[in-house]
Amino acid sequence: MLNFTKALNTQKRKPGPGNRSDRIPGHTIETVTCQVRSLLKECRLDACRQVILDLMRQYPDAAQPHNLMGLLLEKEGSHIMALHHFRAAVALEPGHRPSLENLNRFSELYYSGEGVFAEEECRPAERENVSACGYQVGYDRKGMAHLYKLSSGRR
Repeated sequence: MLNFTKALNTQKRKPGPGNRSDRIPGHTIETVTCQVRSLLKECRLDACRQVILDLMRQYPDAAQPHNLMGLLLEKEGSHIMALHHFRAAVALEPGHRPSLENLNRFSELYYSGEGVFAEEECRPAERENVSACGYQVGYDRKGMAHLYKLSSGRR
């Protein structure tokens, strides 16, 4: 039993963005984010989708590819699917501020502004935690994380 547990512990994946060795050299998340931003501005949505899907394959554990997919889907008008991807990004990385900011912005009833691509574009936070963006992470009895939107008085 001890050897089996030791084998499981050595095969666990490290947390964080991407754990695979088949990366395309020079294609970091930051460079691809800039590329996606320009493709969205040019309304080249099919090319943008392919770039994001490649990034998702390369970095399966990263939040930023889901954030970018959410921005693409929002541009296409698929609001509900965009929110799903923003939630997936936050589930992968609860402190990912661009995803939290987008989730907060696009959850508003009549938001027609731009999304957030990078940390520098986020609103300044009073505190460095999830509730600064209007959401709090809670866990159910099975240990699954859920996001709860805070009322304005609970921040």
